[in-house]
Amino acid sequence: VLGYSREEALHMNVGRIVAPEYRHFLDQALSEAAEQKPFTDVELEVITKTGTRLTVEVRSRMLYENGQPIGVQGVARNVTARKRVEQQVHLQATALKAAAIGIVITDPEGAIHWVNPAFTALSGYPLAELVGKNPRLLKSGQHGPEFYRGMWETIKSGSVWQGEIVNRRKDGTFYNEELTITPVRDAAGAITHFLAIGQDITLRKRAEEARAQLASIVESSSDAIFALTLEGTILSWNAGAERIFGYAAD
Repeated sequence: VLGYSREEALHMNVGRIVAPEYRHFLDQALSEAAEQKPFTDVELEVITKTGTRLTVEVRSRMLYENGQPIGVQGVARNVTARKRVEQQVHLQATALKAAAIGIVITDPEGAIHWVNPAFTALSGYPLAELVGKNPRLLKSGQHGPEFYRGMWETIKSGSVWQGEIVNRRKDGTFYNEELTITPVRDAAGAITHFLAIGQDITLRKRAEEARAQLASIVESSSDAIFALTLEGTILSWNAGAERIFGYAAD
């Protein structure tokens, strides 16, 4: 693990191996061992002979002879790989929590395990009221059973579901959500969780509806309504313009 031969290590001060910023932990462990605590556990960073840093868990105890301390025995376990995984998980969890879009994690049966702050703000439900519940509590009544059945069959088969859905907040108001649900698999390929990522598109949908309504009004008007570029090229031509001028839009 450390790269030193037995001959090199014997009679070397252990402080040479422990990273400088962790030596106070070493001093603490030795102090606790001297206080005759059965075992002292500490996590340190050590420096190998080649200069590489490793994270190790050390369990130490004081050795006695005739009631007098004669030394310290330690067992170190290299946990560098585990610490890297923990750091990666921490970074991912932090990113999920900080995301501006709503994120929900459920078990394979749909029970909610975790939601991020963006989702609680969007839905109006605090985390405590969501954990263990099924996302069906957000149902708006705007979709029929076949809509949810198709969604469920898609994700249970291991495929990703994407679409738009209308949900209901805790206060009863509706919101439009652009939703992606992804199955999460373990090493054996079994589905262990579902990850749902949703973005509030209510304002966008309202703008789209307003534009569609305006386009409908323009198209159905008996007046000739058309749009031109600054050079005079026709960009739009409504039914009224067709009737008055005789030219079809195309």
